[in-house]
Amino acid sequence: MNIAFKKTMPFALAAAIAVSGGSLALVPGTAMADTQGSTVLSLRAVDNPFNAGADQRFTINEGEELTLSGDITGGFGDVTYRWYVSSDGGKHWDLVEEAHGTSLDLKNMKVGEYIYRLVASDMYSNTAHQDFYVTVKGNGIADSVAEAVSNAVKTGDSLPIAGIAGIAVVAAGAAGVAAKKRREGKEDAR
Repeated sequence: MNIAFKKTMPFALAAAIAVSGGSLALVPGTAMADTQGSTVLSLRAVDNPFNAGADQRFTINEGEELTLSGDITGGFGDVTYRWYVSSDGGKHWDLVEEAHGTSLDLKNMKVGEYIYRLVASDMYSNTAHQDFYVTVKGNGIADSVAEAVSNAVKTGDSLPIAGIAGIAVVAAGAAGVAAKKRREGKEDAR
């Protein structure tokens, strides 16, 4: 497609208009002035010039480290990379400061569900992104006991507790029941 602009229109503005939609690219070296006083820009429609890898899913335990490696290639000219993170399912995104490459090291993650997004942009504002879904699970006996108690309360089932953790929970429960009976004056006379 050829678009003619009058010579009085600034060339930079004409080029910006031509590429603002992100689906047209200026073909380098094709702007020329003809003898009738207009500038002709040859533009070609292009698909997004990026190739983005598939979204990825990871599950790690609290305290473990993880390196996310993006797989976005292509683009025109200089390509910039930025990382964003969402902890609310993608409703809000925060820029990950000082992360400008295709890899991101995650350390000291807190328990939760996160989406990390790598965004690539080229010199014509074409963009592509790749998402990384990261689940961070808690560690330790306390998390397991809390989950078991929570599930038993929700379902009305008995607690499947054994071992040292079970003894501690049963002992704490028995002590709590005895203290309650003493407060109510119902202590067994033995």
